[in-house]
Amino acid sequence: MAMRTGRHLWRVARKDQDEFYDRYLAGRRDEEGYGPIESLHRARCRNVIYSILDPNPTRRITASQVLKSEWGREITLCKAGEEGL
Repeated sequence: MAMRTGRHLWRVARKDQDEFYDRYLAGRRDEEGYGPIESLHRARCRNVIYSILDPNPTRRITASQVLKSEWGREITLCKAGEEGL
């Protein structure tokens, strides 16, 4: 998210220790979502970001799943990236 927004969303991802993380947790449960993520224009991107940042580690999306997602498949890679160098 820092690359997309130009800043970190919170300092510590611990409930009751960082007010911005607490807002994120509340926003995940709210219909309107969490403002900084909702400000991303494409729903596919937002869905992946929410999955990456899921507070429950057993539900988090893996890097492989990110790359296989519709949003991840749209990422243009250089030749080295395509060949795994």
